[in-house]
Amino acid sequence: VLTHADITESVYSRRTAEAALAASAQARTVLLRRISDLLATDRGSLLAKAEQIAEVAAAGLGDGALLRIMTADGLSVESDTVAHPDPVLRATLKALVGTSVDGSAPPRGSAAGTIGNGTLLAGSDPWMWAEIHRLPGAVSPEGIVAHFIAAPVRHAGQVLGILSVFRAAPDKPFVAGDEDLVQVLADRVGAAIDESRMQEWLEQQRRERQAITGRLLQLTTEQRELLDQLSEVEERERVLLAEAIHDDPMQLVIAVAMRLEIMGLKSNAFGDEIGELVDLLESAVERLRTLITALSPPDLAGGLG
Repeated sequence: VLTHADITESVYSRRTAEAALAASAQARTVLLRRISDLLATDRGSLLAKAEQIAEVAAAGLGDGALLRIMTADGLSVESDTVAHPDPVLRATLKALVGTSVDGSAPPRGSAAGTIGNGTLLAGSDPWMWAEIHRLPGAVSPEGIVAHFIAAPVRHAGQVLGILSVFRAAPDKPFVAGDEDLVQVLADRVGAAIDESRMQEWLEQQRRERQAITGRLLQLTTEQRELLDQLSEVEERERVLLAEAIHDDPMQLVIAVAMRLEIMGLKSNAFGDEIGELVDLLESAVERLRTLITALSPPDLAGGLG
């Protein structure tokens, strides 16, 4: 009977452990699916995505989460997102990360430098967690962080930030496999950051192209207006020149020809020579009329008809 009881208890224990592992695996799958669905469906801003991802990571793995995103050059902090169900602790955490230094690249050899080089860290030392996030030495995360996992947010070999998940209860450490899961989440966050920045870059390029296209249209319109003004000026100058030729030199030539004809009628002494001069003057008048016609072409605004 005792042997049967021991075997039964062993079987129940094994089944309980197997059920716990299956439930843990299912919970991890659900968490990854939630993150994947979030990144696939949400097309909002990068900050909104960061807040939702941090909340999902905190709810699925720990008591809270902190997602730090670095700028594209990696020299400063672009945003810090804190997720925690307790609003008081969430405000405290925001104050903690708000007292960090300017976000410049951490020194080599420190815990933060290790994260910067792409190594996942896990532990139960709140001071190490503070060092990873470059908090001042006067800031104490004790009572808030008892166990943590900090994973580099990376994409295409570049570290884009840090995702850390933490628990406040000392008797609730992380279990085997949690580190890999946090790193998978961090890598998916890195892909989302890269995609978001690519979308922002494409949108910026689109706006710049629109601005260039608008400027070209504006310059084309201004060029057309200037050409129209130049055409009007040329037309006006042609008309004025034609009128000046008609009203002044041509009238003088006609007047001289008429006086010569009158002189030829009064005297026959130079009749032949005067006739030749009159013919030359009439030829000059015809040439002046041809020039006036050339300077004043017909208006073609209504078409060739």
